[in-house]
Amino acid sequence: MAAVRPRDAERGEYARVAGTAFGLLLLGGNIFGLTAPIITGYIVKTAGSFSSAFALAGAVALIGVVVSFTMTRRPIYGSLPDGVAVPVAIGH
Repeated sequence: MAAVRPRDAERGEYARVAGTAFGLLLLGGNIFGLTAPIITGYIVKTAGSFSSAFALAGAVALIGVVVSFTMTRRPIYGSLPDGVAVPVAIGH
């Protein structure tokens, strides 16, 4: 584990793992982006239409929604130390 720099200590543990988390997100997206057209091609060739491929894509999207809403632990905003600015969207 890397030593905690003073700047990271101010932001908490999330600053240390943000790059790793973003890298894993990009890795997963690229892997699925590479394999999705290949799998879709096999499904279309086997089934003879795009209906099964669209059904699979919809099912995977629904699984992603369920995972996104149920596997989160807690918002990080509650654990930010005092004095750390929280980004706020303009107009909201």
